[in-house]
Amino acid sequence: MARKPLKSVARFRRPKAPEPPVAPPPTPVKDWKENWIIFGYIGTPVLMIVVLLFFVSRARWRNGLDNQLSRWKSSYHLSDSVVSQLRQIELDFHGSGNPITTPIKHTALEIKEHHDGMALLMSKEDGAKFLRDYGSGRLKH
Repeated sequence: MARKPLKSVARFRRPKAPEPPVAPPPTPVKDWKENWIIFGYIGTPVLMIVVLLFFVSRARWRNGLDNQLSRWKSSYHLSDSVVSQLRQIELDFHGSGNPITTPIKHTALEIKEHHDGMALLMSKEDGAKFLRDYGSGRLKH
């Protein structure tokens, strides 16, 4: 007797294993020399501008102080030694013109003591005139 053909049985396929995720394309690795070159092209001009502004600010402050002291010298009949003392008082009180540390905030009492100290270096009449000029607002510094 002949065998009967078997019924076709639905065959189940085994599920495929998930494919591994595709790695992103490798980014080009920059070495430290390239990073320094890029920084140099950007950082050097910026640094030069900052340094230039720093020195220009100090020079302008120094020129302003020189002009102010020369006006005081003629207005209040000051000698060269008094002018050099006033220069030092101004530097101690207001700073050296460094844009990072100036302007220095002072109280009204400190400002009055500052003006009184400068007036003491002048003759009595010129010191009184100096304080009167600052009190009236004619002089500013």
